[in-house]
Amino acid sequence: MSRKNWNAGDLSIIRSVCTDQGKGNAGMKKILVTGGAGFVGSNLCRRLVQEENNDVICLDNLMTGKLDNIQDLIKRPNFKFIEHDVREAIDIDIHYIYHAACPASPSAYQKSPTGTLKTCVLGTLNMLELAKKKRGCSITIFNQRGLWQSNGYTSAGMLLGECKPRRYPKLL
Repeated sequence: MSRKNWNAGDLSIIRSVCTDQGKGNAGMKKILVTGGAGFVGSNLCRRLVQEENNDVICLDNLMTGKLDNIQDLIKRPNFKFIEHDVREAIDIDIHYIYHAACPASPSAYQKSPTGTLKTCVLGTLNMLELAKKKRGCSITIFNQRGLWQSNGYTSAGMLLGECKPRRYPKLL
């Protein structure tokens, strides 16, 4: 992923999301980060492990994520890496999910557009099902704007033919 598209504001979003998660919960918080070996996920993991009461589980299939991105976290007692594809369901004990799994760079998602779509759709569905199964579990879903929006129109609409997609306001 090209880092030239990122700025300090993007990482400040990660800081504010981390600060807001799990308020009011006592004891260890088991936090799952999908896409945790990617650029966004690894920075999120790095921020989350700074708090002693967070037990961070990094989930990534390493299709586009890299172990180098989390190498400094591997030996931390409150960090665990699991190599797993979010397109397949998983059942682990967690309190919070940050779902950031999605090939984000154009070169990655253009190599396998169907695989990317499956990762985004099935991965999100699997994480929503996991959150539902673990009652009281919260979930934050990250969206790769560049994947879904091209010149203001959805990429899926362009793949499927002529359509008038709905534009959504920027939420953050």
